[in-house]
This record gives sequence, C-alpha cells and structure tokens, in this order.
Amino acid sequence: MAQTLKTWSIVLVGLAGCAYPGELIPPSRPLPTLTTIAQIRKLNLTEARRGYPIHLRAVVTYFDPLSPDLFLHDPTGGIWVKWSPDRPRVSPGQLLELRGATTQTDFAPDVANPQWTVIGHSPVPAPRRVTFEQMASTAEDSEWVEVEGIVRQTAHLHGAPNQNVIWMDLGMLGGHIDVEIPWTGAPAPSELVDRRVRIHGVCGAEFNAMNQLVGVQLYVPSLQDISALEPPRPDLFAAPSMPIGELQRFGIQQPRGHRVKLTGVVTADLPGHGFYLKDQTGTVYVETRQEIVLEPGDQVETLGFVGLFDQRVELEQAVVRRTGVGRRVEPVPITVEQAMSGAVDSELVSLEGRLVEHSKLRHDETLTLEQNHVIFSISSRTGAFGKTPREGSLLRVSGICVDDRDSFGHVTGFRLIARFGDDVRILQRPAWWTLGRAAVLIGGLLALTLVGITWVIVLRARVQKQTQVISQKLSQEESLRQAAQLANRAKSEFLANMSHEIRTPMNGIIGMTDLVLDTPLAEDQREHLETVRSCARALLTVINDILDFSKIEADKLALDPIVFNLDDALGDALRGLAIQADNKGLELVCQILPDVPAQLIGDPGRLRQIVVNLIGNALKFTKTGEVILKVEVESHTEKEVILHFRVIDTGIGIAPEKQLKIFDAFTQADGGTTRQFGGTGLGLTISSRLVEMLGGRIWVESEIGRGSTFHFTARFTQVTYPVPRPRPADVQNVSVLVVDDNATNRRILFETLSGWGMKVTLAEDGAAALAQMESRIAAEEPFPLVIVDFQMPLMDGFEIVECIRRRPESNTTKFVMLTSAGQRGDVARCKTLGISAYLSKPVKSSDLLRCIQTVLGSATPNGSSAPLVTRHSLREESRHVLLAEDNLVNQKLAVRLLEKQGHTVVVANNGQEAVQALDRERFDLVLMDVQMPIMDGFEATAMIRKKEKEKSEHTRIVAVTAYAMKGDRERCLEAGMDGYICKPIDPKELSVILAGPQLS
Repeated sequence: MAQTLKTWSIVLVGLAGCAYPGELIPPSRPLPTLTTIAQIRKLNLTEARRGYPIHLRAVVTYFDPLSPDLFLHDPTGGIWVKWSPDRPRVSPGQLLELRGATTQTDFAPDVANPQWTVIGHSPVPAPRRVTFEQMASTAEDSEWVEVEGIVRQTAHLHGAPNQNVIWMDLGMLGGHIDVEIPWTGAPAPSELVDRRVRIHGVCGAEFNAMNQLVGVQLYVPSLQDISALEPPRPDLFAAPSMPIGELQRFGIQQPRGHRVKLTGVVTADLPGHGFYLKDQTGTVYVETRQEIVLEPGDQVETLGFVGLFDQRVELEQAVVRRTGVGRRVEPVPITVEQAMSGAVDSELVSLEGRLVEHSKLRHDETLTLEQNHVIFSISSRTGAFGKTPREGSLLRVSGICVDDRDSFGHVTGFRLIARFGDDVRILQRPAWWTLGRAAVLIGGLLALTLVGITWVIVLRARVQKQTQVISQKLSQEESLRQAAQLANRAKSEFLANMSHEIRTPMNGIIGMTDLVLDTPLAEDQREHLETVRSCARALLTVINDILDFSKIEADKLALDPIVFNLDDALGDALRGLAIQADNKGLELVCQILPDVPAQLIGDPGRLRQIVVNLIGNALKFTKTGEVILKVEVESHTEKEVILHFRVIDTGIGIAPEKQLKIFDAFTQADGGTTRQFGGTGLGLTISSRLVEMLGGRIWVESEIGRGSTFHFTARFTQVTYPVPRPRPADVQNVSVLVVDDNATNRRILFETLSGWGMKVTLAEDGAAALAQMESRIAAEEPFPLVIVDFQMPLMDGFEIVECIRRRPESNTTKFVMLTSAGQRGDVARCKTLGISAYLSKPVKSSDLLRCIQTVLGSATPNGSSAPLVTRHSLREESRHVLLAEDNLVNQKLAVRLLEKQGHTVVVANNGQEAVQALDRERFDLVLMDVQMPIMDGFEATAMIRKKEKEKSEHTRIVAVTAYAMKGDRERCLEAGMDGYICKPIDPKELSVILAGPQLS
C-alpha cells in the first residue's frame, strides 16, 4: 500500500511540474509551397503529414456530391481530395485554383483543409490506355485512363451511405474491376451486359483498414464516357447449349470473356451462393446472385461467364430460369480410392465410413469420417443432420464431392457437401459396453475400496488428535475474543484516520486541477494537467476500493435506506461515465423497462457504487461498440420488488476459467505482469458484497471476443403510494423526428417518447432525416420537434440542422441536440443555428421530459433569442452559501466551484466565525467542515440550532468531511445537520445538494 501511494505521488508531482514549462521551443523553418500534383504524390508518409502548403491549378475529372470523392488533374498527374457538404460543389471540366496543406489519409498523399475557387473551364486531359496489371500496381491511381473489357453485370446500388451509384463489373484481361458512375435518375444500362465496351474514368483503388490493396475501381463521371464496341448480343437462351464436359476441357474454340449457355439438372442447391448443375457430359458449380429457389431434380437453363476458382472451372454471375421439374439425381456409390482419384469431383456420390469426430460452428455442422485409413468429412448447415450419432457409428453419407488439391493439381483429400438431413444415415451404432470401459469400472471399484479402508484408519487418528485440540481452544476462546474486539476497534480507528488524512489532500489536488483546466492553457499544459487529474482520480479509486473492502471486512459498512427515484439515481451515476465513453467512441445507453417502479426505498448510494463499478469495467475492457445498462422487474410482491440489472458490453470477454475467480479479492481477468488494464482487483469483490447486502446475487456471462454481460439483482421496498410515470398532456400527439445512428438509442428514445403519447419517426442518418423532413414539408406538415444526435458518420447533428434550416418551411421547428461529450464552441453553434436545447447523454427521462416541455412552450421563433436549455438550466437557482472550512486549499476549491455555478459565498475559518456570520446575515445553505480549530463543526451546529429555536428559523447545514466510516453520517444527522457529503468534493454531488429545497 505504501509503495503504491509513493509511486502515484511521484507521478502527480512530476506531471504537475511539467504543466507550466519554463521555456518555449522555437518554431521550425517554414516549409516550401508545392505547386504541382507530382510534387505532392512524391512525398512519403512522414513528409506528407508535415503539412506542406499547396497552391496549384487543376481541372476536375470526377465529382459525386453523395460521396467524399473528388479527383483533380493537372499536367503532372492526378490526386484525390476529400469533399464534405460544407465545401462548394464542382463539376467535371471546371478549372480550380486550390490551396491547402499536404496530408496522407490512407495509402497515398492527399490534400488537407482544401479551399478552392472556380476560375474557368478546361478540357479533361487525354486518357491513357492502361491494362489491368497497370491499374493493380497502383501506379495509375487517380489518373485519367481508358480501359476496354466486357460488362459482366450492372446494378443501381442505393440505400446505404455512399452507394447511390450505377455499378458495373467489368471483366478485363487479367481480372475484374468495379466501375462506379454517379446516379442521375437513369436506370442501370442492362443492355451493356455481355458486350465489349471502352470506358474513360479515374483509376482508383479498394483497400482495407490496413491499407492493403483488395481491388481496383474506376470512377466514371457519366454514362456518356462509356461506348459500346459491339452490337447487342442475341438472346442466348434461344441458342444451343454447350456441353459441360466441353466447357471443362481446354480448347481453342472455347468462348473468350462472353457468356455461355448451359442446360442440365440441379443436383444440389446452396441457397444464397449457387448450385451444382449436371448434364450427360459432366457437372459444374454455378454461382448466381439471383433470388431463385431450386430443388434437386429441377431442369434449368443458365447463362454465365466462365471462371476459375480453386483450380476448377465454374460459371460466375449467372442468370437462371427453370424449364421443368424432374426426378432427383441419385448419388453414385463410390469408395475413398475413387474419390482420391479426382474422377468424381463435383459429382453427387455416396460412401460409407465410421464417425471420428463431430463439430459445430455458428452456421455449419461437420462430421469427420474414416474409411480404409482415409479421413474425409461431410458438412451442412447447423442442425440439418438432426440428432448426431455417437463416435464410432458406421454411416452412409451422400453429397457433392469436392476435391482438395495442391499447387500442382494433385488430389490431397476430399469432402462432401450435404443437401438434406437424410444425406446421413446410421448403418451401425457402436456398442456401449467395451473392454476398456469394463477395465475402468473394475479399477475404480478397487480404488474406492482401498480409499475407504485408508480413510477409516486416518479418521480414527484425527478424531483423537482433534479432541485434544478442541480442549485447548476452549480454554483460549475468551482471551481470543477479547483480542479480536481490540483488533477491530484499532482497525476502525485506523481506517477513519486514513480516510481523513488521504481524502483531504486529494480533494485539493483534483479540485484545483479541474479549476486550472477551465482556464486558457497551451496544448502541452492541458495535456499534462489532464494526466495529473487522471492519475489523481485513479489513485482515489484505489484508495476508495481499499477502504471500502477494509470496512466490509471489519463489518463497518451499513446501508442507509431512503425513498429515492431510480431514474434520477441511475442517470446521475451514468452522467459521470459519459465522457469516458465518448473519448473511446463508445455508445453508453441506459434502458429502464416501463414496468419498473419509479419510486423505491433502498440505499441509492450503494446502488450507484455497484453500477459505476460494473459500467466502468465495461468501458475499460471495450474498444468498439456499446455498453448498455438494462433494468427490469424479476419478481415483486405488494411490499417488495426484486430488480434485475444487466450491464452488457461488446468488449474482449472473459475466459470461462476466470469467470468465477474475478469476484475474489485482488483478482483480475487480465492478471499478467504485462496486463493492459489497471485497477486494484477489489471493485468486483466490493460490488459482490454490496449486492449481498442489498439482498441479491451477482454473476457473469461472457465469451472471448464477443463481450460480457454482468447480472445482479437487488431487493427494494415499494413505496406505499408509488408516483406514476409522467404522461403529460402538453406533449401528447406531438410529432417528433429522432435522428441517431445507434439502433439501441433509437429504440429506447422511441419507447420513451411513445410512452408520453408522442408520434415518433426514426432516422438512422442525415440522408434519411432530410428525406423525412422533405416529405413532411411537401405535405405542409413539418415536424414541430427534431431530436438529433451530434456524433454521427458522414453528416453530424449540426450539419443536419443546418441543412434543414435552409428551408423556410422549418422556421417553426424546434431542435434538441444530444451529445456524448460537449466540445468548445458547441453552445455558440447552437445559438447560431437556432437550436433550442443541448443535453449530454445519457439523458434521464425526467430531464428529457422537462426539456421538451420547455422547448415546445417557448413562443420565440426558431428559438434564436430564447436562452439555450441545458441540463444545468433545468435545475439552475442561485444560492447564498456560508462555507465553514479551515483548510486554505479546500476553501479556494469550494469557493471557485460554487461561484462557477452562479452562487455567492462567504468564508468562515472555523465554527466560531460561522456562528458569528449567521448572526449578521441569512444564508440559504451552510457547508460545515467537521474538524476545525477553536470550535469544530458539531459544536457550531449545536449553537446555531439553539439560537434558531428562539427565532423559529431553520438553515440547511450540510457536513463536509473526510470521514467516511460507518456511523459518521449518523453522528452528523444527530448533531442537527441536514445532510452529509464526503471529501474529495464531487462537483456533481455538490450541485445536487445545492439544487435541493430550501428550508425556512
């Protein structure tokens, strides 16, 4: 413990000293301005990200307003520039004068912060004829090129972001490329399928998150840049069919790039992928995206392109039509030797084998069999085999035979693809009683007999020895009991002193750091101070965990049951975690089901402690996705209710062997010496003990790589006259548009708003929101209220509001902005755009309801001159506060916290000065430190209460102390104080105290 505190202290002092450096590093020499695209493209990653200034002239070769793609070209080459809706639109052929700085977004240098002016028009450069190999080498990236090939497929892609385009699959010598043309309303040119074309466009690349090339793409400005080199092909369905056997043999008469027609009988259908087709000359796999249901035995005609996959010929991108229904093709019985010869590849076969192993994946089920020392397998969709036979069973299996070949084309194995459940038949089941099992049973009986004899002998000796030990312990019991009482008393006193001595300086460190961070700082100073605050809070967490665990071990932790609002308690607990979630890009969601009582009797402080601990762990171990808190009723009676809490995350998961150990003290799932995640390992132990005190239980369900769900239950007393959930009349039947990219948030907002009688319309992104608004404006019924999330891909909340505000019909629409964590300048943007309210997530339903009532009740057009509604303004009220505190650091911290919230403060250095101040003037609230010189907080409170009896007055007095032991709260209340707050002072908890009712 001492070593841990010493380490943290060194970190805090060192970082605090770095917050204000003594000297500044002089700026480096200015970088030269680049004036051609070739100069930019020659930069490596390090140089590109230095931000060289750019000033050049270039012509637009490609632009699509529905995507971020803008390509420019000058006499030295082409380059990609990211376009966003806040930039002016351009069109191909326009000549731009562009300024910006170099950067590298992905695999090639590009332009950051581009600013341009249209200065005229310029002809697009003459295209350079290129091959597939040249495009795949990335040497032609962003260049204006000409290609030739055969169109294999066309489609209109829409409905997803950046996909409202005309798409083509173009086959070239060496491979395929994707062609994209901005959609202008014309249908996809299906008449070009199976025809050779010449296309002019910008060469692009498809790459993954690791900047690895996965495909080649051609960006074409319009359909006019595509010219057909062949006339339309005749209806191939009317032409003669090619035998499958001829298709699979090499020959100079085979088609080159164009589609071919095949006719045959379906032997197996693989839904969503394709099917196997057989005629008298052979069998081939046909790949198709056509939505058609086929059954084995169906007679079909198909047109497709000849392709090669895994060293076997197949038909790709085929279109199919059924011509008749026939009998199923029966499988051909074979041996493993025939299968290994390669002569039955893709054929429908059957063979026998003994079951060696059975395995199941998420979507597939596989049986491994053996015949004549040759291992093979048969696979199908999970559950298709029905009840799985035991290992050792003799089976007859049927399916499509698929060879496995090496790089030289030699058959190294084979497998079967099953079609139906009856493709696996049991011929013989294995006998249960075997020689090995009989030997194990006999050996077990002998071992059990020997253990029994040995145990009787050992037990008699232990009984005699234990009798002597019990006699000695009985004589020492009284002295041990007295020693234990003295040890517990000493431990309690030590914990009380530790709590006070540690929390008092920590209050000053955290509080003063928060205040300095609210002032203008240099970036390095802010970074150092944020590190100080993070380390201090981490140290405070360690201290709180150790003290709480010690109090539990000493049986000094007790519950304080009061009447509380569950929604408010959980909302306050999650609000402090929202910034942590936002910093990691995670969604933090709270869902309380409608049948959960709003008012309960219990200890909200301990409930918040459990929830904060579990959600804090979930945020710590989750990199992407979301963390959800879900509350529902497990059972209830007239007097009590048991609530079931779930904390669901999409994190790294917990191994099965560690799921039971994580609730032990000082144990962590990530427990190695090189572990990534910190902590004392006491959080779950404390939560487990608190859950037991609340009359519930705690457990976890988890899977490595798929996240975890922590469950716990808690027992509460029901309020005799429960307060019903609000359903105000002034928001009923009001139409509201909810815009949020997270499906869980949309569902919760829909249930909450619908429960208040509002008419809710949902939109998952900016494009859907604008379409919904346009539809309502066209019907002359614009939405009176729009609730929009700030952080969304492609178009954020402010951009959506700005687009809607451009329509004069939206003048009466009120906007509520939701954000995971506020940023500097957000309030100014809200006022500029006429946004009525700005709330931080997760939002308590009570706060959201008051916000909507306030916004809809405002008669100011657009909300432009009305004050911005925030979660602070919903509770805002100025107080006149008397602060009784002897510590100078704590005085400065408390005064600044109170004055920042709009309150006036008078400081008293001890209890005697506090009594004298109350004789001079009235205060709304007294924050009374307990330990002070001359007159402590208890004595001062007693004298104040005595004087108030003569005047029939009452002033709220709240104890502010570093003591956090069992009984400290009760001592303060018995002394006449109205509340109790523990150091270090939490600004949120202080705001709740100040927002409480005033007593006269």
